[in-house]
Formats: sequence, structure tokens, C-alpha cells
Amino acid sequence: MDVVRVQLERARSHRVAADVSHKVSETISKSQREFFLRQQLKAIREELGEGNEGGADGTDDLSVLEAKLGAAGVRGRQQP
Repeated sequence: MDVVRVQLERARSHRVAADVSHKVSETISKSQREFFLRQQLKAIREELGEGNEGGADGTDDLSVLEAKLGAAGVRGRQQP
């Protein structure tokens, strides 16, 4: 009986780890997609001669990304 219990616990642990990994992957994929789209938008604005005028509320893309990273608990840029 103990062997079965240990195997069930391992299976549960593996399932939880897989679920967490999947959720993290989804979050990273979403963040990467948003970054890529913002970079495309920035390039389009530059091609149109609009430059980087910032968002509708006056914030630039870098400020928005830094705010999101801070809210997610990611530390700021590392100085070389």
C-alpha cells in the first residue's frame, strides 16, 4: 500500500509541476508577443515619420514595459 501511495503522490506532484510550467509558458508567450507587436508598431511609426511620441496618455513604451515588469515583480535593468 505504501508503494501505491508514494506513486500517487509523485503523479500528483508531476501534474502540479506540469500545470505550473504550462501557465508560466503561456505568460511568457503572451509577454513576448506583446513586446514583438510593440516593436513592430514602433517601427511602423518611425517609417511614417511619427517617431516615438509615446502612448495616448503621454507615457512611452519603455515606461509602460517597466511598469508592467515592476507589477509582475521583475527586477529592473542590471547596470553593466
